[in-house]
Amino acid sequence: MTHGEIYEKAYKLKTFQLWELVEELTKEWGFLGKKFVKDRVKSWLAIQLRHGTLLKVSDEPPVFTLPEFARSWKEYLRYRTCPVCGRKFLPSQHTQELCSPSCRQSHYKNYHRERRKKLHMRLDSKRRWTEEEVKILLELREKGKSWEEIARVLGRGKEGVKDKFKRLKKAEVRR
Repeated sequence: MTHGEIYEKAYKLKTFQLWELVEELTKEWGFLGKKFVKDRVKSWLAIQLRHGTLLKVSDEPPVFTLPEFARSWKEYLRYRTCPVCGRKFLPSQHTQELCSPSCRQSHYKNYHRERRKKLHMRLDSKRRWTEEEVKILLELREKGKSWEEIARVLGRGKEGVKDKFKRLKKAEVRR
């Protein structure tokens, strides 16, 4: 990977952050390792900034541009839209999907709330057993299916299925 190849990618991007240029180059040069590519780009950036062939137009996050695009550098930025609040933001890393810590916290709470709901719907022990479910339980156990398989088919927890089966057998013995 030569300085000329790095310059080509930088010219294609026009205005970029370090991580954007590294991502572009990693597509082609990833076999060298992302750390190697990043180090190479950092040294190239230092040389270009020193010679004035590249300008740093923003400090937070660091944004670089070629001199011919310096007047309109904001047009070339690649903004993302936050899925939580809908605001446009400039990501500081390639993995950044949310605009702020408060949106990240909100997303985390919502994600885990939904996850718990799904888990509790599947494993809800207070849900009444229907006659159909009892019939399926007895048939599958008769066929020698494991507790895990039966629980998966019924959308219930393994322990709940075992418990129901034991209660059914006790009720059968009493009759």
